[in-house]
Amino acid sequence: SNRVQRLSLEDLSPATCYVARLYGINADGTERFSEPERFATFFDSDGNADDPHLINGYKELLAFNEMIAHGKEFPEETIRLMADVDLKGNQNVLWTSMQGKYYHDATFRGEFDGNGKIVRNMKIDTGKRYAGFFATSCGYIHDLQIWDADIRTSIMPSVSDVGSGVGGVC
Repeated sequence: SNRVQRLSLEDLSPATCYVARLYGINADGTERFSEPERFATFFDSDGNADDPHLINGYKELLAFNEMIAHGKEFPEETIRLMADVDLKGNQNVLWTSMQGKYYHDATFRGEFDGNGKIVRNMKIDTGKRYAGFFATSCGYIHDLQIWDADIRTSIMPSVSDVGSGVGGVC
C-alpha cells in the first residue's frame, strides 16, 4: 500500500535529503506513481563568510553530497563542518564520492572548511576513475581529518592522475 503525504516546499527542512514519488490520478480514476527520485533541499544560509552553510551531522552531509550530484557547485560559497561525522563504512554503508553526474560536469567550487572535525569510517567501492571524500574538486578544502578510510576502485587512474585519483579528500 502506498502512503500519500502532501507537502509544500515550505514544509521541507533545509539541507535534507528526501526521496519522493510523483502521484497522479489517471482519467479512469486509477492511481499512478512515478519511480522514487532522490533530491535535497538547499541550505537556508547565504554561504558567505558571515553566514556560511553549516553541516551539523551525517544527514546534512548526505544532503550536501546530493546537491553536488545534482549540479550545485557552490562557487564562492563556504560550507563549514560543525561536528565529527561517521560515514558508517564499518557497518558496510558505502560513501558515494562527491561529484557531479559526469566527470566534466558539476564539481565543488567553493570552500569546504572542515573546522578541524573528523570524517571517519569512509568506505568506497566503485568502478569509477576518481574516488575519495570528494571525487573531483576545484574548490578549497581545508582543516578536515579523514580517519579509517577504505577506498577501492576497479579502474586505476592514468599516470597523469596519480596522486589525485584515489584516496582521501580528492
